[in-house]
Amino acid sequence: MNRIDIRNGATITVEKITPALADKYLGMMRSNRGLSKHLVASFASDMAARRWSLAGEPIGFSPDGELLNGQHRLRAIVQSQVSVEMFVMRHAPQDTPFDRGRSRTLGDVLRIRGMQNGNAVAAWITVHFILRTGDIGHRVTEHECDWWLSTRGEALEFGHRIISPLKYTGLGIAPTVGAILFAHPSSPERIDELAQQFATGAGLEKRSPLLTCRNYLLARRGNGARIVTIANDNRMTIAKKVLRAFQLAVENKSLAKVHLTHEGLAFFEKWHVMNEMKKQ
Repeated sequence: MNRIDIRNGATITVEKITPALADKYLGMMRSNRGLSKHLVASFASDMAARRWSLAGEPIGFSPDGELLNGQHRLRAIVQSQVSVEMFVMRHAPQDTPFDRGRSRTLGDVLRIRGMQNGNAVAAWITVHFILRTGDIGHRVTEHECDWWLSTRGEALEFGHRIISPLKYTGLGIAPTVGAILFAHPSSPERIDELAQQFATGAGLEKRSPLLTCRNYLLARRGNGARIVTIANDNRMTIAKKVLRAFQLAVENKSLAKVHLTHEGLAFFEKWHVMNEMKKQ
């Protein structure tokens, strides 16, 4: 185990932390600091899928052995039951600036990488994982983001193309675009065609599911304001309603009124599940 000596007697090593060791370290945390279950679940998901890499900020211990930093990662190791290599700082002064300042958002990360529409892309990716996990509070990790970008290149390109007409008509909110991108890989050419119609309204007949959904969303904008929530809808329910409309459009069926249903999500999720099974 290589050790790096830094100022004031503190040292940094790389350690393989097993679930048992993580549990032991958590027992060395004296203060009862706030815990984000969503963040722990997100980290644990990455670890279980072997998408976790050596993290930059160390697990931190004070000179008398108190755990100062890293409880979310340690709890994720326990939850995932996967051993992970991490930097560990020992003899860190109590005033060591762990977790100081605003954490980088996923949008920040993508913009730093030079990604076009970084904040928007981060929101689309978040919608994808909310739909896949069923967790409205899911916090997407960089590992999950990298996986999406590496496997959804065509959908991302499509997102950049469709965002302008959707924004122009007031439909370019994250749940709408994210849902369309979720559906896109199942039949790229067909979804591309339907999305263009959905964005402009051109060629949509009465009782068309896309027109019904489009009118539903636009009717709730109110004086040109952006749709943040629609009535009691959150990102999950908006995305599900859009997916249902696209499912019915693909099936050439009609829709008189928008309802919340899981059917559209289930219809397009089958493609994701089957595609991932093929790659295993």
